[in-house]
Amino acid sequence: MRPPMTGIELIAAERKRQIIEDGWTAEQEDKQSCEELVQTAIYLAWPKYLSIRCPEVLKNLLFDWDSKSRKEHLAIAGALLAAEIDRLDRLDEAMEKIDREGRLITFLSDLSNLT
Repeated sequence: MRPPMTGIELIAAERKRQIIEDGWTAEQEDKQSCEELVQTAIYLAWPKYLSIRCPEVLKNLLFDWDSKSRKEHLAIAGALLAAEIDRLDRLDEAMEKIDREGRLITFLSDLSNLT
């Protein structure tokens, strides 16, 4: 018999499920720029203690709230936090690219002014 999945395995499996079964893409997650992923994760992880409102855009994750266990809620929350980390990494990469391109344009402009 296989031992129970660890927390990180449950989170990874949930993240994979969100992508494959729910069809979440990086492009969709990149549109969640007002902390919606984090807010929903908090809502799932700590619903009885926080009075935040779950973002409308992510309510589809909660359609069968009552049928899920506490462990499943936490795995979903962990997967959403992983998605937010990935979103922030993509944002950082985009900002670095813009900065590099901006510097290159400035450098080329400076070179053209020398001639």
